[in-house]
Amino acid sequence: MDQSSGLKIVNGILKEYTGQSSDVIIPDKVKGISSAVFKDRHALRSVILPAGLETIESRCFDGCDGLTTVMFSSGLTKIGKYAFAGCSNLKIHRLPAGLEEIGAYAFKDCTSLSSLEIPESVREIGVGAFDGCTCLTSVRMPGRYTSVASAFGTHPFTGCTELKIYAPAGSEAEKCGMDNGIQVINISARDPAAPAGGAKAAAGKTASNEALDAAYSGKPKTPAKRSAPAGKIKFGFGTPDSAGSAAAEKLASGRAAAERAEAERQAALRREQEEKEKQKTYDEAVSLYESGAESDMQKAAEMMRSLGSFGDSRRRAREFAGVLKKKQKETRKAEAEKARQDRIRAAELKKAAAQEQTAESSVSASQKPFDGPAKAAAPTKPAKPAPGSAVRSERKGMSLPRPDISRKAVIIILAVVVAIGAGIGTAFYISSHRGSGGGGGGGYTLTLEDYINSNDAAKQQLVQSVEGTDVIISVSGNTLIYTYDLSASNSMTPEIAESEELKQSLGETLDASDEQFTELCSGLEKDTGISGVSVEVLFKYGDDVLLTRTYTSEGRQQ
Repeated sequence: MDQSSGLKIVNGILKEYTGQSSDVIIPDKVKGISSAVFKDRHALRSVILPAGLETIESRCFDGCDGLTTVMFSSGLTKIGKYAFAGCSNLKIHRLPAGLEEIGAYAFKDCTSLSSLEIPESVREIGVGAFDGCTCLTSVRMPGRYTSVASAFGTHPFTGCTELKIYAPAGSEAEKCGMDNGIQVINISARDPAAPAGGAKAAAGKTASNEALDAAYSGKPKTPAKRSAPAGKIKFGFGTPDSAGSAAAEKLASGRAAAERAEAERQAALRREQEEKEKQKTYDEAVSLYESGAESDMQKAAEMMRSLGSFGDSRRRAREFAGVLKKKQKETRKAEAEKARQDRIRAAELKKAAAQEQTAESSVSASQKPFDGPAKAAAPTKPAKPAPGSAVRSERKGMSLPRPDISRKAVIIILAVVVAIGAGIGTAFYISSHRGSGGGGGGGYTLTLEDYINSNDAAKQQLVQSVEGTDVIISVSGNTLIYTYDLSASNSMTPEIAESEELKQSLGETLDASDEQFTELCSGLEKDTGISGVSVEVLFKYGDDVLLTRTYTSEGRQQ
């Protein structure tokens, strides 16, 4: 990625940055950087400034908490207000020679600064310039006339509790330290503005100052070198200010070039690593998309979008999202068609049951009375509601021929089962896709009973599915219960109800219907997202249970 791309430069002023690089090199033609150009770019890690840059305006790098390296060059005269505020990882040790102004709060909360040299060319340091730089322990200010602003108890080094200031005796920096309880160590003054010959500055030097300079810089000082004219340019901490300053400049220039080269090398390594990580994400997204699962396709599209302008990731993200949307539409259409076919099948079964009831009633009317022992028919007892939220339609009397009672009862229950499978399945589907319940896509975690109690559409389907039958439907926990009370039939007697022949006939007829009940359990689990759903079928005569069958999505339970 081009480290200079995204820079909008107008008449030598950098007005805007739209690039995405973590390492930025500003070209030499730039003379100034406007306010807030790089503000809050948290991914920015290093910036190399051009030799001709003169001003950095307010809040230019404010909030760039990932910025660690700034390569300054000579020529810079002004650092504006809040220019580097909040750059908590910034590490610099000296500001460039020729700098004249450091604005208010320019380096506020730069908590990685530990030691700093402010050149003698600086004429003004604003209020709070280093406010909150809690790790700053050493500041060297050799300029005698550097103005240090303060206001309402605030000064440039507020919050720097471990700070020591190295400054000339009688300087503004010394006064600031003494006024605010900061330890001050006197050093020899550097005064480019003093009269030629530097007699006044030389007069203020003492052996103590010479020793402190040497201790701070780690280099011995000699009287000959310290007596050089005060107008010479200095670099670093305690470098010679005699005729050897030209060599020092060359040394400093070489060191700056080496640091610049190292910064560029590190930036290249980071870019290479970023490219590898993005390529890995790209390949993973393609693999997920090719799996064909809707959830994987959705994730793949999101991963592609996260890559931004990497390769063709934006085009692929749009492609993935388009195909996913089409697939989801086809899935909804298929589910709606299945629900429609289930409703048709349920209606046909109910119609067949009604026709068979009519035909059997006609045959029953022409048959002779039952020849078995005469016993009074047991009075019809109202069925007790099953536990849970039971719903039941109004009973309608049914006259069934005794030989076919088991087949008739099972046909009615099967018709109800299919009707519920279609009706309640549709209700659950609509609820889960509209977000009105807790089905499938909604992640519902309660029971089937809770779901039906809170879902008017599902409850209505249950009510409609048993209209015109003697079936009672109830829900208890995750179990859907079908109860058929044979005592409601006029042709059923206690003798027939208690016979093994009836129980055997009912069981044999239900055996052929195991698959339908198993499919009903599976469908309910799929549409509601509730696991462990079961269906229980009961044949009763009054309070006596004649036959019970329980089904789950795994099949009939023993």
